Amino acid sequence: MGQKVNSIGLRLRNRRKWDSKWFTEKGYSDLFYRDYITTKYLTQVFEKHDILLGRCIIKRALNKTYIFLHVYLATTRGSNFLEHSGIKVEKVKKTLKKLNKGEVILSVSNTDNISLDLWLGKRKVMAQLSSFQTRKYFDETLLLINSATAIKSAPLLARFLARQLETIFQHTQYIDFAKKVLAKFVTMRPDLLGVRVQWKGRLSGSDRSKKESFQQGQIPLHTISAKIDYGYSPAFTIYGTCGVKVWLCLK
Repeated sequence: MGQKVNSIGLRLRNRRKWDSKWFTEKGYSDLFYRDYITTKYLTQVFEKHDILLGRCIIKRALNKTYIFLHVYLATTRGSNFLEHSGIKVEKVKKTLKKLNKGEVILSVSNTDNISLDLWLGKRKVMAQLSSFQTRKYFDETLLLINSATAIKSAPLLARFLARQLETIFQHTQYIDFAKKVLAKFVTMRPDLLGVRVQWKGRLSGSDRSKKESFQQGQIPLHTISAKIDYGYSPAFTIYGTCGVKVWLCLK
């Protein structure tokens, strides 16, 4: 049963805090549903513009809703990256105001800016994996895995790997490449004790569902005191629905 328990829910109040921060004595189900549709709406809006949503934190106080987003966009950098990406911020805020029935304060931070000082490590990995540079997903995969492991975001890494399964038909070839890249970056992160990734489904169009996994370092799922970040994302491929799970053990 230990492998079927959500690693974040198991450690709430011990090693992890809630992403939705509010309290109410009445109307709990209504606020819970608002959080769900808000996160789903923002995920769809950002992914239409090739922006991955890593984490969504929602705080409610009286009639105000504070939404803090951690997104990833490698092509455009700077404080006004949302305007260059084509997202109509005012239209998004109006929709959020209708969904939450009150004033909404939206704050968005690009996680790619946090890991800009780690570009030397990325160049080192590029030199070590130079034989794969002809593949179209080479640069994009290195950029995101560099950022995801630097900020230690399992949901961001899981969503990216799932999107790659949706666009690349040769899943086994890409998974082998992703394993090599992960192994290189994990050894460069002293504050990252271990990484575990699992792909499952009809990978590369196989007749039956199969599982591919990668693990480096320690992932103590049964240890409550261990600080583990967990992420899951479905991948809707031409062969059917596949799933990607990611566990990160933090120091």
